[in-house]
Amino acid sequence: MKTTRCVNLAALIAFASIGFMQPSSVAAEIEGLIDIDYPHAGEAKVEVNLLGGVFSLAAKIIQKEEPEASKFLAKLEAVKVRVYDEAALGRRNFDEALKFYKDQLKKEKWDVLAHVKEKDSKVGVYSLTRGDIISGLVVLAQGPEELVVVNLAGEVDVTKLSQIDKVTSVNLDLSELNFKKRKCIKEIEEQ
Repeated sequence: MKTTRCVNLAALIAFASIGFMQPSSVAAEIEGLIDIDYPHAGEAKVEVNLLGGVFSLAAKIIQKEEPEASKFLAKLEAVKVRVYDEAALGRRNFDEALKFYKDQLKKEKWDVLAHVKEKDSKVGVYSLTRGDIISGLVVLAQGPEELVVVNLAGEVDVTKLSQIDKVTSVNLDLSELNFKKRKCIKEIEEQ
């Protein structure tokens, strides 16, 4: 039943997003949304651009079965994802692309929640806060074969990220990451 619900929700979001896609001028007005298109890359392997009312619609659909996930979705305004592989980056490497994103986030005064560097992968989690509310979250994940950029905008409750797994089968539970700044996430969860 969970698989059917996930497939139905995914289809609904895809179908509904056709009517809810908004022009880039509207996207520029959403706090917490960055330009995630790497200018020196070819076509992204994966490109997702969800803006506007698709989230409130999805939240209403799952409200009875998954109330926590529904609350999380209702507060989102945008989700953008890009996945670049080595072919898309051409001569450039993953480190140059990561530097591009990190420089942009630093310039726009995003906070670093976590940074993990392991043998052949790097993960960075960044937030844009407005008072005590996170209005944007960016995850940069680089593995040996691809670079993944995820941007959530709206009122992002990091303690509820794991709720999204119940309806999408995507695990966004940041507390499961094995990183040195785990304490930071725990402090946020305790608030």
